Amino acid sequence: MGTRCLDRSRALEALPIALECESDSNGNVLQCSSLVPLLSMLTTRLASLCRSARTVAAMSSIPPQCAIYTSNYPTAHTQSNGVVIRAGQQSQSIAFSNDNGLTWTQYEGNPVIESPPAQYADQYQQFRDPFVFWYAPSSKWIMVASLAMKHILLIYSSDNLKNWTLQSQFGPENARFGQWECPSLFPLYVDGRKQKSGSYSWRCTRGICAIYFFIKDSVA
Repeated sequence: MGTRCLDRSRALEALPIALECESDSNGNVLQCSSLVPLLSMLTTRLASLCRSARTVAAMSSIPPQCAIYTSNYPTAHTQSNGVVIRAGQQSQSIAFSNDNGLTWTQYEGNPVIESPPAQYADQYQQFRDPFVFWYAPSSKWIMVASLAMKHILLIYSSDNLKNWTLQSQFGPENARFGQWECPSLFPLYVDGRKQKSGSYSWRCTRGICAIYFFIKDSVA
């Protein structure tokens, strides 16, 4: 994962790579985050500033930033933390930065979501593109991740960005072709319905070449 620095008085300045691919002693690539030759994987997402110093393993006096991204594992291996990885596996991981995003450290417990749920176990190579946001009403982080070939979005929740619980799923809905990738999920008040009634609509988007919107009415 590379970084760029913007000074209003200058052009963009290229900085050193912040998050490298991992390799074993023989040079075999074990894990890539955004640095893989797949457009769909070039979607490392930066979650907002971690709400609590307890959300990551290492802390400083400055609240860290946390990146939520998909790890793509080209080769089968066993990680130093004991997690057994299959060739081609895609999992969700986190990294943290204590210097405003210039450098990143991968969480030693990665991946934080190793595989899709049991009923989709065969989709372990098509499990990617986490979108994460803080949901204040329940004081939880919410993640939407895609099972690209199944046209299904999985919705997880977490108190700390490290431990995730599957809450629900969405799809396939009007699925016609291609893959479901790069989802987003956000609430939007419409038609004058504001917090007086607590009613709003959820917007869900997904797609790279084509963008699809889905709307679900809800009550806060």
